[in-house]
Amino acid sequence: MKTTLAVIVLLVVATGTVYTQAPPPPNGELPRVPALNEGNLSTLPSQLSQSAQPKERNIDQLLDEIQAVRAQRAELEKKEQSLVVEVRKLVDKQTDRLNKLGLGLQVQPPPVSVDVPAGLVPGGIPSTGGPILPPPNR
Repeated sequence: MKTTLAVIVLLVVATGTVYTQAPPPPNGELPRVPALNEGNLSTLPSQLSQSAQPKERNIDQLLDEIQAVRAQRAELEKKEQSLVVEVRKLVDKQTDRLNKLGLGLQVQPPPVSVDVPAGLVPGGIPSTGGPILPPPNR
């Protein structure tokens, strides 16, 4: 039992190492790496610092980029609106079909309650301490 388990583990490990190795170059040669010497090392930090600094853009480039972003935004909004219209059509179609089969939801609007301040209701007691309106003549 232990021997079988050990063989299986060895096979899995060996298979895993074969697949994780990088493939050889197509022409069989290894890529050449430039040799580092004292001259190369002194210019290396300056090259890195120059490439790490972002290029300064002028106002025209920034305005062009803003214009491109706004165009992309308008295109996305237009696409969103068309998708919403398409979804609503499909939902309406599905709702109609469900209603025809008698399976649709009978949605009733919630009861409407009107909150009127007490001072505006005839005979009501205002919260501000103002005069009470007389009840209507009937």
